[in-house]
Amino acid sequence: MTTLSQPVARRGLGDRGLLIILLLLLGAIVIVERVIATRNEQNIPLSSTSNRADGASVMFLWLEELGYELINEPQAAFEVPENVGLTFLLAPSETVTDDEWATLSSWVEDGGILIISGSNPIAQFVYTQLGYGFFEGESFPTENARFQINSESPFLNTLNSFDLDDFELDEALNTLPLRPETDQVVHLSANGKPLVVSHPIGRGHVILAPETSLFSNKGLSGSTNRNVLLSLIAQQETGQRIWVDEWHHGIREVDFQNGAISGPIDWLRFTPSGRAVLLVCLLLLVFMLFNGRHLGRPDPLRESLIRRGPADYVDAMATLTRQTGDTDVVAQHSYQRLRRVLTKRYRLDPNLGDQALVETIQRIKSPEMAEATAGLLNRLKQKGPSESDLISLQSDIDQFIDENF
Repeated sequence: MTTLSQPVARRGLGDRGLLIILLLLLGAIVIVERVIATRNEQNIPLSSTSNRADGASVMFLWLEELGYELINEPQAAFEVPENVGLTFLLAPSETVTDDEWATLSSWVEDGGILIISGSNPIAQFVYTQLGYGFFEGESFPTENARFQINSESPFLNTLNSFDLDDFELDEALNTLPLRPETDQVVHLSANGKPLVVSHPIGRGHVILAPETSLFSNKGLSGSTNRNVLLSLIAQQETGQRIWVDEWHHGIREVDFQNGAISGPIDWLRFTPSGRAVLLVCLLLLVFMLFNGRHLGRPDPLRESLIRRGPADYVDAMATLTRQTGDTDVVAQHSYQRLRRVLTKRYRLDPNLGDQALVETIQRIKSPEMAEATAGLLNRLKQKGPSESDLISLQSDIDQFIDENF
């Protein structure tokens, strides 16, 4: 005899299982978000954290090997670190605000050296702040470039012995126009157009080199590029540090204590963990939209139909009377009940006195019924009846009503 097996009911995940899955998902998204943020930092052009061809990690590590003290730590607020003699502002990808530029200018006036490179719009804005400006047609192929070093350059005059054809440059060169002022110095030019320019600001000076390959990982594979870089940084005083500005690459420290994160909204927007929480909420919303069910009309609450039986009320009244000892109230209630039954049954005036009521009953019914009515009414008007008298009276009233109605 073949028996059919009953299907096994599958148990759902339950609240605890769903919570574990959500926590695992949140942890995975936090890790992925952190990895993506780290990769984005490493992919920024001319960033000292990037090891790509257009990054600047080679420059940072190579100068450290040569004995220079370099710093590139993220900052919670923009400021030039202490004891810095030279700053690299390489291909900034974040806008240089007026306050930030004022900070850099004040630091240069006190004797600092600022090296600016890049040809993107933000770098062009910085050049405009310094009185320079880009104009079209200043880029030309590297293969047609003829380089020339200014013999009066205080930076690059030692490079005359190097082969300028050994430059490792991009396919196209970016140069600067000259300012109308005469305090600028052209150190290196290509086809007669400035490639490296400097001018003083207070006790310091600014060096402009829009060609990024002079500092990039790929560019520093050429010996001439390395010699140009060493000649530029050799101007700072001994014992001072070199700062690579990563603030304007968007690499910044989130300071929870100094107000950088002013509330939960900022935490959600600006931290990897917060963005991960937002992503988890988005995934839950999508899941609910595709797998949830519409809510039906709300069911009204059922009204309680359980009522007390007559015996409960009788017991309650009897108990209350027994505890209070006020039997006159019960007798009065029975008196009014008897009169109400008689006047309603025979359609009499409810305001009739007891004597008038008895006489009317005698006239319309019988002398016997009138006599019984008078006896019951007199007994009910007696003061202070006992509990047994009340029970007897109630029994006689019920019997009188049953016999006559």
